Amino acid sequence: MKKNYKIIKQDCVRWMKKQKAKSIDCVITSPPYNLNIKYANYDDSISRKKYLEWLKEVSKSLKKVLKEKGQIFLNMGYSNSDPFVAMDVAQIFRE
Repeated sequence: MKKNYKIIKQDCVRWMKKQKAKSIDCVITSPPYNLNIKYANYDDSISRKKYLEWLKEVSKSLKKVLKEKGQIFLNMGYSNSDPFVAMDVAQIFRE
């Protein structure tokens, strides 16, 4: 059986809003960690509140587009200075 895979590089929330509900089999994502990492075009040092609000919007969009038996692979980082950021994100996605 031939499988088709597609990597999409763009704003995830905007892209997901354009997709049909329950149309995606699998999402693999590694969002910015908000640990003040120096990215070329992204401010990785927004407030924790804004960061988690954004990820809540991401998780709601994912829930809309994933098929009932769809899968999400979420890669989250942390640092010794902020060891609980990954757990905070997991709680947002758990909701």
